[in-house]
Amino acid sequence: MEVFKLLSFRRPVSPSRRCFFSTRLFACEFSTREEQLWDDLFANSSHWWDNRHDKLSPSFPDFRHKVSRCPLWLNSPRVPLWVLTKLASVEGICLLLCPALLRMFHMFCELGQVDMALHVLLDMPHSPTENMYYSLLKACNQVEALAHAKLVRVHMSRDPLATDGFLGEYLVITLAKCGDVVDALSVFHSLSDRTVFSWTAIISGFAECGKNNEALSMYHLMHQDGIIPNAYTFVSLLKACRSNRNLQEVEQIHREASIFSFEFDLYVGTSLIEMYGKCGSIELAKSVFDSFRHHNVVSWTVMSSAYVENGRPDGACQLYNQMQRGGVSPDDKAIVVALQACCMLAENHKEAEDPKRLTSTIYLTRGLGLHLEACIKGFDLDVFVCNSLISLYGACERISDAECVFEQMPCHDVVSWNALLSAYVERDFPSKALKLYRQSKDIGIPADERTFVSVLLACGKLIEEEEELVVTRQSRKAAALEIGRALHSESRRTNFYLNLFVGHTTISMYGNCGSIGEAENAFHGLIECNAVAYNVLSLAYIKKGEGEMVLQIYKKMHDEGLIVNDRTFVNALQACCSLMEGEGLTAEGDVCSSKLSVLAVGKALHVDAQRMGFESDASVSSCLLSVYEKCGSLLEAKTLFSELSHKSIMAWNTMLFALIGHGEGCEALLLFKQMQEKAVTLTTFTLICALQASSMTRDVEACEEIHFAVVCAGEDERLVMANTLIHAYGCDASMADALAIFDRLPNRDVASWNVLIGAYAQKNKWAESLHWFEKMQATCMKPDGATFSIVLSACRHTGLVEKGMEYLVSMGRDYNLAPDVGHYDSIIESLAHAGDILRLEDLISSMPVQPDLTMWLCLLGSCQMHGNKDLGKLVHENAVKLQTKRVWCSLQIMQIASASTCNISCLRNGKDK
Repeated sequence: MEVFKLLSFRRPVSPSRRCFFSTRLFACEFSTREEQLWDDLFANSSHWWDNRHDKLSPSFPDFRHKVSRCPLWLNSPRVPLWVLTKLASVEGICLLLCPALLRMFHMFCELGQVDMALHVLLDMPHSPTENMYYSLLKACNQVEALAHAKLVRVHMSRDPLATDGFLGEYLVITLAKCGDVVDALSVFHSLSDRTVFSWTAIISGFAECGKNNEALSMYHLMHQDGIIPNAYTFVSLLKACRSNRNLQEVEQIHREASIFSFEFDLYVGTSLIEMYGKCGSIELAKSVFDSFRHHNVVSWTVMSSAYVENGRPDGACQLYNQMQRGGVSPDDKAIVVALQACCMLAENHKEAEDPKRLTSTIYLTRGLGLHLEACIKGFDLDVFVCNSLISLYGACERISDAECVFEQMPCHDVVSWNALLSAYVERDFPSKALKLYRQSKDIGIPADERTFVSVLLACGKLIEEEEELVVTRQSRKAAALEIGRALHSESRRTNFYLNLFVGHTTISMYGNCGSIGEAENAFHGLIECNAVAYNVLSLAYIKKGEGEMVLQIYKKMHDEGLIVNDRTFVNALQACCSLMEGEGLTAEGDVCSSKLSVLAVGKALHVDAQRMGFESDASVSSCLLSVYEKCGSLLEAKTLFSELSHKSIMAWNTMLFALIGHGEGCEALLLFKQMQEKAVTLTTFTLICALQASSMTRDVEACEEIHFAVVCAGEDERLVMANTLIHAYGCDASMADALAIFDRLPNRDVASWNVLIGAYAQKNKWAESLHWFEKMQATCMKPDGATFSIVLSACRHTGLVEKGMEYLVSMGRDYNLAPDVGHYDSIIESLAHAGDILRLEDLISSMPVQPDLTMWLCLLGSCQMHGNKDLGKLVHENAVKLQTKRVWCSLQIMQIASASTCNISCLRNGKDK
């Protein structure tokens, strides 16, 4: 309510303020009245007295009306411009005799109002003076008014002498500065005497247009003409090197500047630092910087910027600290570069390399200090400073701070919107990113390439967002796809789709949304299908599970002669893993042949990676290890791992996971000890794998050592790590430790209860499992399917058939959970052991899921035990239909069936006797 009171409050107007408004209104009315009087003077000149020549005092009016006695003064500040020019043209008086007009002309030039100044110049009855031409050209130079400068050139051409000498040279400088180097060159060639200023202006004009070859050619002609260059000549030459960034050209200019002793000039030296930085030679830039006797804030900032451009943000931060210790006060540009350096450092220290995010916190602290310094110096509302602050807070995951900076900005440019958009996308807030884009569209902010890249990425991430945007995952995917199509259409309408980054992101978006057909169409619509485009399309196929298409793309890239990179090999190797994961439900013989064929492809890719020098790449080597592990070739994986010269954390983790996957728990623990001895950074995944290895070996001492490593790494507060520790201690027969960790958990999720209940179940303590399940229900924690799998298994082992049936009904009734095949397996096995054939038949006939082989084998065994021949035949037929290709399954079914037939016949014979 207080807010509404403030909004409805109106400050009363004070008497002085009312007087001010009245004065302004009177002045405006008086100005209009004065203009009407001037109109009447020129229309009815006989009704006015002309007192200009015989007035006794300057304060007397120049004109007075004979009837109304209204006065008019030529030197009045409110005299209209047209009055002076019309009076000069009517009476033919010289401009010099009209000081008021001269004052007004120079005032227009000083204020940059070139339109008004040019209007005065063109209405002159006589030729303007050189001073007037110079003033107007200077004003055109300052505001870069090319059209006005050209009109001045036309006006000056009436007098051939005016375009030569000093004015002609300044006209060259003005035209070149305004961007018309062709006209400037035309005037330049007409000059009889060319000085270093006109030569430098032409060189600078070519440099600004990106014509570096023409600029260098003009410098050589200047040298041949015997003109000695000045500092600005070399600054202009160095600007000309920006387009091609040729290090040899920059070094040549540096040598030329040294000949004329300009290398120690602050402007030339600063330009050299900038160009060496853009050419990637940070060492030469630093040598020029160190050669300065004195540094100003510009030289410090340019050197820091060179460090940032070359991926050396730590050097930029060190320079900023040195600058402050040297007593140089930073300006807004220096603070922007320092913020960019902190942002890069925060981005470079992410999860794998810095699990605790300590370094990211350090750089955030530095950024907060820079923010405070910007506030003290009054730069906190500068658009460039604010944009850098938004990027820094986004990199440090301080989204709320980034939003505060954005909201406090007095004005936003497209970079401001893009910075916040990028922060939302990188921190997985796609809904906020799309809303922000909609807001920018509503207020008319024009989008650019980076805008479309960010919103398309947000659209692809919308599917995985935890926020409940829509009801189901399928509808969320459909909504994301619809938004993506609209963005794709808009990028086509604005021609931003022609940008390769936008095109690649569009393919990625369709791949994330599962629309592989539209991803292919977007790929074929690119203006250039390079290696990056093929890699993005390959990733879309991988997400769709079409590994064969990825391998075909890899072959096509080789056939077309495209240069592959590490991402290409990673995609191809992930496709191999995808092919292996997709073979889990095929026949036994097919799996073996598939493994051999995929292994052959993996080895061929390994050879290609070795030949192209990508084997040592962290991502490629890790994917190779995964391929060998999934194909069952653990020996190949061990050989590759041992031959790696540099083992990344990804390689260590992949090898550790491979050993665990093949049941080599002891070797996995030895590998973990090697990691500790080599001081390898232990990630959350590393510690979880090590705990799984200790669970496999049931080594309590190893589990305790890993627990100590978890605490030292600061990972013990993670819930997933605590759950893994409970499971490990439970497997290692240390339930007291497992229970102690469980009791210390401040917040427990369903996984925490599951691992504890499962730990008791693994020790065949089925009663304790059911006891903790009841406790879980008492805390109002909702169980999931895994919880009921453990509970139903406990009921099966303890013979609690009725209790198991109650739990099965409770899944759907109380918790809205649909039982799967595993849940029905436990109940069917319980009923089979109890010999309840009637309820078995009813349950199987009413099940919403199809029975699997385990169910049929269980039923067949029950028929064997209880002598139900008719049901045994039916079960035998269904079991054979499911697994006809697996020889061992067929033999087992036949053995059970034959044993069941013999037992049934024996029972029948016994009854007959």
